[in-house]
Amino acid sequence: MDKSIVYIATTTQQAKKIRNTLKKLNLNYPVYESNGSNSIIIAKKVIEKHNTRIIVSRGGTMTLLSKELDVPVIDMRHSFIDVWLSMEKAKALSDRIAIVGYYQVCKVATLYKQIMNQPIEIKTVENEDQYNNAVATLKEQGIKLIIGGILAQKAAQENDLLFVSSDIDENSIEQASKEAIIMLHLENERIERYKTLNTIIDYTIEGIVYIDNNSNILHINNSAKRILNYQDGKSLIDLLQNSIIDDSILNGTINTNKLIEINGLQVILNCIPIIVKGKVISAVITIQKEDDIITLDQKIRRKNASRGFIAKKNFSDIVGKSKVMDELKKKAMQYALSDKTITIYGETGTGKEVLVQSIHNHSHRSHNPFVAINCAVLPESLLESELFGYASGAFTGARREGHAGIFEQANHGTVFLDEINELSMNVQAKFLRVIQEKEISRIGDNRIIPIDVRIIVASNTRLFDAVESGAFRSD
Repeated sequence: MDKSIVYIATTTQQAKKIRNTLKKLNLNYPVYESNGSNSIIIAKKVIEKHNTRIIVSRGGTMTLLSKELDVPVIDMRHSFIDVWLSMEKAKALSDRIAIVGYYQVCKVATLYKQIMNQPIEIKTVENEDQYNNAVATLKEQGIKLIIGGILAQKAAQENDLLFVSSDIDENSIEQASKEAIIMLHLENERIERYKTLNTIIDYTIEGIVYIDNNSNILHINNSAKRILNYQDGKSLIDLLQNSIIDDSILNGTINTNKLIEINGLQVILNCIPIIVKGKVISAVITIQKEDDIITLDQKIRRKNASRGFIAKKNFSDIVGKSKVMDELKKKAMQYALSDKTITIYGETGTGKEVLVQSIHNHSHRSHNPFVAINCAVLPESLLESELFGYASGAFTGARREGHAGIFEQANHGTVFLDEINELSMNVQAKFLRVIQEKEISRIGDNRIIPIDVRIIVASNTRLFDAVESGAFRSD
């Protein structure tokens, strides 16, 4: 029997009708008979033992269960027909009738009384302890018959009154069953997404902690547990007392890339508050060990080195000691701190690329790629594809997946174009767009790709002379 959905009926008659209705609907779910606090015990037992996802019940029992359980509880709602059926049975036995129950059934009974103009008493109770006093009071008022659930039946028996069980309409059971099946489907999807997200978070190298606005830990992944030496039950305050987190929780401040010490480790901490309607409701904290970041940086640098995308020279490698050379290095160090394009003049063999690499390694882009190309050694068509890249199928012999040009490969780093004076006018026009707009378009592609590169060029002739001769664009 499928116990993902469980029905809890409040009377034997109700349980029988639910089973018959489920049989007509070809649904094979269990039906338990209980009410009040005992229904909570049954519900918690099936949830724990059988992983029940949805509970279906009625009236006050449904209200009680929904307050006590962590799973959705569906209501088999009381209807006008329910009250009418119960009243027809009761009127055959007595004309002094009262309906006793929780708010849900009494609300429908009040509607019945108004429409049918029937002389019935309606008594609303808020908990199971109130049933006996309510029925006793009704007996003193001359009531002979009680309509209600099991608790109302017990109170009627103790007060020697007639009793008719509150009926349930088959349509109410069908509607509740449909809602339960839809809710089960949604719950399964939610649990699947939750488990997927948790798996992603738990196996992320970065430590992730999710906290509420009182710094209570709602979720902590495996990496964060290792970094913080976390044990179940500890609060974030026990593990990490830091004003950065307080600032995010109290003031809604986004704090990123903060270097702090935890358990003797240097870590990079980010704390991002989650704000709803102007109020901080929680926050996400990410933690990375400084050693891990350094290791990753070294791996990237080694990879770039294997591809030739790294600058190996520094100003200390320039061995000249003359006053002119000292002034040159001093000026180059100053220029290195800027992102402006630099042009270097020098005859072939004077070590222009050593100076360029030194500038790159002295700049804030030093940890990013350094890509160099000599514009004089490649024909125009090949040079253009190397600079700007090409799309899939752009020309015969092109790679199926396309190719990224050096401006893309050097993104966030430095591009060095040696012998810039050898660029054709056509390539110069495209190069101008890179300088002005900070974007490129691959050959054979109409997509615009934004880039962030620092450009350094070198020439063995004065470019102003090339402009005057018409070989180089003035812009």
